Amino acid sequence: MKINISFCLALCFFLVADLFGQSDVDALRYSTTRHTGTARSMSMAGSFGAAGADFSSLSGNPAGLGLYRSSQAMITFKNFLAHTNSEFDNQQFKDSRNSFTAGNFGVVFSKLRNQKPEERLSPKWRALNFGIGFNQMANYAKEFSFNGLTRGTIAEYYVASATGNTEAQLRGLAGLAYQTGIIYQEPFGSTNYTADLDAYDTVQKQLTSTSRGRINEVDFSVGGNYNDKLYVGATVGVSLLEYSETTNYQEEDRLEIDSNFINLEQNVDFISSGAGLNLKLGAIYRIQPWLRAGVSINSPTRYNLSDDYFEIMYSTLLLQGSIDSYQAPIEEFRNIFDYKLTTAWKPMVSIAAFIKKKGFINLDVEWANYKGMRLNFGDEDPSYAIIAQEINDLIRAKYRGAFNIRLGGEYAKERFRVRGGYAIHMSPFSKNVLVERRAFQQYTGGLGYYFKRVHLDLAYVLGRNGESYVPYDVTDSPNTQLVKNEQYDHSIALTIGVRFSR
Repeated sequence: MKINISFCLALCFFLVADLFGQSDVDALRYSTTRHTGTARSMSMAGSFGAAGADFSSLSGNPAGLGLYRSSQAMITFKNFLAHTNSEFDNQQFKDSRNSFTAGNFGVVFSKLRNQKPEERLSPKWRALNFGIGFNQMANYAKEFSFNGLTRGTIAEYYVASATGNTEAQLRGLAGLAYQTGIIYQEPFGSTNYTADLDAYDTVQKQLTSTSRGRINEVDFSVGGNYNDKLYVGATVGVSLLEYSETTNYQEEDRLEIDSNFINLEQNVDFISSGAGLNLKLGAIYRIQPWLRAGVSINSPTRYNLSDDYFEIMYSTLLLQGSIDSYQAPIEEFRNIFDYKLTTAWKPMVSIAAFIKKKGFINLDVEWANYKGMRLNFGDEDPSYAIIAQEINDLIRAKYRGAFNIRLGGEYAKERFRVRGGYAIHMSPFSKNVLVERRAFQQYTGGLGYYFKRVHLDLAYVLGRNGESYVPYDVTDSPNTQLVKNEQYDHSIALTIGVRFSR
């Protein structure tokens, strides 16, 4: 049976109106991470699960820390440019958003067990390494826009949301639409609402959406080398999250269809921040001198989040021969809500093949359990538990487990390194869901040069993703305002590393 996701999303929005916007979309956003970290890792599409000996291993398979043979420090600078091509009403729109950040910083302390047998803590434990630092796990820089003259109006959504409620019960955007005169009671005093515009009117629509933010993970890791055959590791990760989104939506009656409505403007500002903990465990086994296998499991990150949500609406109406402007709310009022989020489990298996003194190839296959994402609004209000349950039920119906596959290789020629990779992150949506979101793909490449104690790595990553966007949705409306977005992410990263002991 197919699930009408439009209805589910609309229902979910109505239920969380009093909770200022937390939804399954937030859970998916914060569960979807891209392994970036060092330029070396980025140039190989983040594929280091069995290869190890890169600082990005701390956020992937921490057993890779056990393969370090010297202490090192490194820092990565990254420029991220997101291009979005949008299609609406057979028109094309292009936008871009740039972000310059530190993609990685860290230190690895390596202690080789080269002492005499009688001096060793254990004769077969060859190394015990510690790592501390951070890797950037997600970058949310994005902007897109559209405008066009199409049938239908967002007033349909306001009416559907308001119907069945008294004036005192109106919340969210429906309440603002009532205060600005876009919708009104018919008859007065009832719980039925109407608007001057309806689904069959053609109005000018315009939207601009801008998002920014990132997830940086601070890692505390330990890795060991047992007899140069088995490598084990563990990481306690502290994820620091910040995300903001600003959406401006406007409608205008350019064809002068209605005698009262002139235009409306809706602004929504959303800021989310918080921190969470996770645990990563991993192992790498050297099957042959040229062949390694790896396995790891990344626990869900358990976030404590605080959302700051602000809505404001303006309208211009022609009433009794006079043009009047309205604003709601009159004074700025920000809604702040604290809640907990549990992201997806991510187990991974890896294999790496080495060509003596020439390089290696690594394959990672990760499974992300998006069905297991959960929101918790606490027990402060009994209604919160009901709303959280509704959203969690929607997550179970809407999402599925999905594979993330990363393939990368490195070729070595004396001090030079040439790298390349490819990654595909499958769609997290269930087959029963009528929504378009294609797999996210990455094409990567890079170079490296190793001096005696310093190494330089350069990476380029092209990410490609496509998805549909609907600015508002009404279940029984004959119109769907469908926007098709194609996003191309361009990342350039430079890592400077220093080996300071052996």
